[in-house]
Amino acid sequence: MTNPKENNPPGYVIGLDTSGDNCSVAFVRDGLVLNSATKNAPGNQLLYLVPLINDLMEKTSLSRSGYTGVGVTTGPGSYTGLRLGLATAKTLAQVLDVPVVGLNTLDIIAKNAPPGNGCIIPVMDARKKEFFFAAYIYESGKIERISNYNIGGIDKLASFISGHNDGIYILGSGVPFIAGTLRDNDKIHILPDNFWYPKAETVAVETEKIIAKGRGSSYKDIDVFYLREPDAIPLEKQVLK
Repeated sequence: MTNPKENNPPGYVIGLDTSGDNCSVAFVRDGLVLNSATKNAPGNQLLYLVPLINDLMEKTSLSRSGYTGVGVTTGPGSYTGLRLGLATAKTLAQVLDVPVVGLNTLDIIAKNAPPGNGCIIPVMDARKKEFFFAAYIYESGKIERISNYNIGGIDKLASFISGHNDGIYILGSGVPFIAGTLRDNDKIHILPDNFWYPKAETVAVETEKIIAKGRGSSYKDIDVFYLREPDAIPLEKQVLK
């Protein structure tokens, strides 16, 4: 998509995350976080997301032309949270007439890890005794994904982790459920819980980079990345008995 504002001075990029228990919003310009807010709201992001956005917009006091893009985590994560974040991002992009960027939640969590050697494995709680996970490394100063996105139980995750021989750094909301099985492995390092969750600030910073390359999308062209099919069955797929 061509950004209709690509020749204008840089404006604010809005980043959103509602993929887990938190509701997070950030405004970024030129790679700097100018305003941000996070609310821990398990299952209640709907109550807080728009008020948080409105509050930050009031603080910035910009006209519509002051915004240049919207970014949002599109999954994996909570089905309800992801749909809320995506619908809000699409609405903002349409109203503000700016591109929108959908970002993978595991990618955003991985970027929390401090630069260094070794393998970074974000592990998200996927409920039902399963986890979302992938592997990353730092390459030429940037973090790069080196595996597929995965979902599976503790056995699949343990096998995945054991397949990496370097120092391994684990982070994410799944850590409390797997920490007991990892502590005896001296090549595994569990990062502190302030590294575990996706940040709207990171979403906004990455979105700004993508839009600067002309790779933003229309609000019509992004969708949720579930990684696992939701339990709810669309009406058109239900079989009448």
